[in-house]
Amino acid sequence: DRITLPADSNQALGLGQFAIDFMNGSPDRAGYPDPRVLERTNMFHTDAVLCGVSALALGTNAPTVLRNEALQYRFAPDAAKGVLGSAHNPAKRSGVPPFGSTTDVCVEKAILANCCAVREWDSNGTNFGYSTDRPHHRAGEFGHNDFYSVPLAAAQLMGKDGAYALRGMVLTDEIRGRLAEVFSLKTYKIDHVLHGAIESIRVSWTCNTEASTPASMVMLRAASKSACAMAIAVAGTEQESSARHASLKLRRAVLAESG
Repeated sequence: DRITLPADSNQALGLGQFAIDFMNGSPDRAGYPDPRVLERTNMFHTDAVLCGVSALALGTNAPTVLRNEALQYRFAPDAAKGVLGSAHNPAKRSGVPPFGSTTDVCVEKAILANCCAVREWDSNGTNFGYSTDRPHHRAGEFGHNDFYSVPLAAAQLMGKDGAYALRGMVLTDEIRGRLAEVFSLKTYKIDHVLHGAIESIRVSWTCNTEASTPASMVMLRAASKSACAMAIAVAGTEQESSARHASLKLRRAVLAESG
């Protein structure tokens, strides 16, 4: 079934609910990607890992610096589990490893290092926002599979299996791909990593959340505002001064949508 988020609705909240249902919903609402989609996503993930590992193997600057930094934030096997996950769905481990290591480190440090390594060559899989059957979904924004480390880390933290992580990767591509169809960031001189920031916030939070409960919906409403603000801020750091006005204008529009 196709899910539509009306322009006059809280789309941040709707996107969060879609993500919860996709990953943790009841059998009649959960996402069950076609085997061909899973196969292609697995291929994109393999491609991304090879790009990241090769960047580290050749000693490129930023990936190496960030990986070394991540390894300074090591966790003991049972440390800090209580601050991850949620009260009703606690994390099963304290951190996750960066590329080329089996040592658990702070999850945000590992994700940053791994995503940076994947992004270094700018040569991994590319998606283009264009729908053949919906003329109004042809904004033509593009993006890359740079953020698979997010659902992978979330699955590792929560003790989930590889199939769960792969579905999380599909969800990241689905969110980013649909955003790319309907909103052209390049028109506003904003880097396409903004769509990746939105997908990452949604998927990481969702994989650490149970299926819809009154408590999770309260958390989702609170997260909706911060998700939009954080996503805009991430992309905003890459803007030239001449694009600041457009970036701020978009930020106000997105925050208005989130309530």
